[in-house]
Amino acid sequence: MHWYHPHHHGSTTHQAWSGLAGPIVVEGDIDQVPEIAGMRERTIVLSMLRLDGNGENPTAVVLPTGGDDPFTTVPAVPTRMVATLNGQLRPEVTLRPGETQRWRVLNAAPHRSMWLHVERHSLHQIGQDGIPFARTRTVRAIMMASANRAEFVIQGGAPGRYRIYAAGCDQGHPGGVRPDIELGTLVVTGRETTGRIPRQLVEPPRLPRLPVARRRTLVFSGDISGKHGLGVRFLIDGKLYDVDRIDQEVQAGTVEEWRIVNEDVFQHPLHIHVNPFQVIDVKGIPPRDTSWQTDPGIWWDTFRLPPNGEFTLRTYFRPDITGKTVFHCHILPHEDNGMMGNLLISPKGGAR
Repeated sequence: MHWYHPHHHGSTTHQAWSGLAGPIVVEGDIDQVPEIAGMRERTIVLSMLRLDGNGENPTAVVLPTGGDDPFTTVPAVPTRMVATLNGQLRPEVTLRPGETQRWRVLNAAPHRSMWLHVERHSLHQIGQDGIPFARTRTVRAIMMASANRAEFVIQGGAPGRYRIYAAGCDQGHPGGVRPDIELGTLVVTGRETTGRIPRQLVEPPRLPRLPVARRRTLVFSGDISGKHGLGVRFLIDGKLYDVDRIDQEVQAGTVEEWRIVNEDVFQHPLHIHVNPFQVIDVKGIPPRDTSWQTDPGIWWDTFRLPPNGEFTLRTYFRPDITGKTVFHCHILPHEDNGMMGNLLISPKGGAR
């Protein structure tokens, strides 16, 4: 599963907090796996809306703050964050005992990571960020930063009602651990059946056996001093986003490694448009934080950068797609306040 949302710099957060996002399902080989082909599918979009007393999203300067609601506005407007599942407040999702369903889940919340749990049910993950796995991975929960997509099979347990929720997690925010979010209810009911959980899936993409053409280091940082006017600033390599500046130029058809360093207390989920990547090293994961998937075989297009930590990614710039695109933090209030860069993918032999 992939997705779309408005991307006008400076208003991306506002539009996402208004619910402007949607999924794109691209079918492929994994849909022909026998156990998957016969099961019911659900496409699930998790989002968070920012609403005032009139049910509208006010236009104002957004500032981070402590507390359960991690943002305030100038001028101050009383608002609340409302979590939705497919645009509904805490809906019910039905499943028969023993039935298997395929859930495609998108976290479209502009700022909140969703540590997705389904009470007393395992999640049999089959893909991440639109790219299938070779084999099913059974987990108790899946951490989804803003923009992440996860696909998994879930099998109905004993009849009953079970919470679908995002467990509290620490995103490095000065306000501390984000609270649990109730998203919906799984209702297991009806005649018992026997579904099958797939084990062997499909062959995922592989990086070509090419030498690493270039290694780069990018530094993410924040400025909350207020010395440069109202609000906070988030920077990459000490610079705010400039639509007319090329920040990185690469050559199509090459493999590169990027070391992403975080000099900030916030997590910053790095999102690179067009080309997915594999994470080959992570440093700075907080002790006892079990929410991270660090298998270097997983493909991502968005990966969390630990507070005051770093990770190294390896990517292949496809030879068939060239031109200008972007990379940025997918906590959208950070992106709108400067944490984005322009990436130019030049034809083979054209990069400096």
